Amino acid sequence: MLLFGLHVPKCAGTTLLMRAMMQMPFYEMYQCTSLERNFLENRSEFQHINDYSRIRLVFGHFVHEEMLKSFEGPVQLFTGLREPRARLKSALFFQAALRKRQGLPQEDMTRAIARRSNAMCRTIASSFPTLAGDGTLAERALRVLDHCFCVYFSERFEETAQPVYAALNIEPGTQNFNVGSYEQKIDGRQAEELDLSGADLEQDQILYETALERFAVPRPISAEAAERLEQLRLEPRRPVRLQRFYYSKSYGEYRDAGLLDRVIARRKSMIAELRAELAMYESLAEKQQAGSASD
Repeated sequence: MLLFGLHVPKCAGTTLLMRAMMQMPFYEMYQCTSLERNFLENRSEFQHINDYSRIRLVFGHFVHEEMLKSFEGPVQLFTGLREPRARLKSALFFQAALRKRQGLPQEDMTRAIARRSNAMCRTIASSFPTLAGDGTLAERALRVLDHCFCVYFSERFEETAQPVYAALNIEPGTQNFNVGSYEQKIDGRQAEELDLSGADLEQDQILYETALERFAVPRPISAEAAERLEQLRLEPRRPVRLQRFYYSKSYGEYRDAGLLDRVIARRKSMIAELRAELAMYESLAEKQQAGSASD
């Protein structure tokens, strides 16, 4: 059974991920919350994995429904949510601290808030566009949640994330990660002083309140949702679709982390190495076939 989870930013996903990474062998999971970390720790990116059958957990910011087609057998989806205003404040402070660490200029606060309008809905719908279908942002995101065996909530994380750990058969521990250490000040202002009057969170609020009513207590997904999910997994692969989604995301992460030149150089080196390897294999195979024919 594969667990396939979307890490909506600033919804306690780093704690879930780190607890799992501390308990699971590296070859049983693929994380795409930090592509920077994957590169620096010599971990394969999704398209370069040799054996998908060993993976039990996929989790991160950059998951996409097209990835499901690489796996055999049943898949269980999950994700997490947080009260929208609290999530937005946390995201703004986190991004400000990250940009400072990366040596990048700070975003204009008005633009930063506008850019994150209804971010939970947008993130969920864009990761699973087929499941989301049409409708308002909240309707589309909720339709995706109908296919999730678990929706955890930051405010009740220990309780609501337990089904994920149970499905993985791990003891997660109690350590929290990426919480509070960055929440200092933005332009001299504390979190409670931020003016969010220009934030459009209407659809996220509908999503959050409705999800609390529907999904706070674990329940099995419907037979119809399970069938739709399986049909999606069995559809023909569309690699260009995944490439457009994934590489546009990874480009931004590598660029902001100051790794883009290193990544490009390494990818070019890999291409040269693979060409040389294939040429050697083909040459040796031809020689072997010629030798067999002459016997």
